[in-house]
Amino acid sequence: DLAPAASPRALTTSLGAACLEPHDLESLRDSVEIALRLSRASSRPTAICVDVGRLRSLDTLEARPNRVVERLDAAAAGRRVRRGPRPGEPLDLLRLARRLALNVARAMPSPGERAPLGLLVAGNALQATRHLLAEVGLEGRVPVVGLGLTHPLDGALVLRLLQRCDQVVVLETRPGGLAPELAEIVERSRRRGAQPASLWWRLVPGDGEQPASLEPGDAL
Repeated sequence: DLAPAASPRALTTSLGAACLEPHDLESLRDSVEIALRLSRASSRPTAICVDVGRLRSLDTLEARPNRVVERLDAAAAGRRVRRGPRPGEPLDLLRLARRLALNVARAMPSPGERAPLGLLVAGNALQATRHLLAEVGLEGRVPVVGLGLTHPLDGALVLRLLQRCDQVVVLETRPGGLAPELAEIVERSRRRGAQPASLWWRLVPGDGEQPASLEPGDAL
């Protein structure tokens, strides 16, 4: 069921919890450890929102070695209590998210330059976006911001994309889920006299006069 009321992201946002959205099985595996770290830093729960199609998919993952210690003093150090969050982490999840590279930006224009089109991609749609750009030969030529952490939203990263593109299309499993927060970022930017990109989420710019529409699941 893709009803807006059933959106797990909306539910976790209303509870004030951080929301991770992995884009493939490897990032899903990594999200378990990341979620624990975010929860320790914020003293709040962290949700991992995964599309059911990703849970039904298959992939080959690289097996990572367990911790190997060769000396007795290294083994003793491994048994010590782990260090807590660094100063500032309990108050600023976004700083921790940037350190962990949960959100990524690719092919961003240089400051002062503007690309005709950029893509803001959330969670599971990132894998499909990368595949599509590679298929049409546009990989590395279209600015893409991939959000692995959708709440709290990294407004500074989103604004950087909006200031360097004329139009930005938002791709997510449920079109319109990020719209309220994105519209607020755009409005604040306009009040400061800037000219952010036009945002598209349920409709996308087309070749003709009528834009095309995005339905739930189209971004996959």
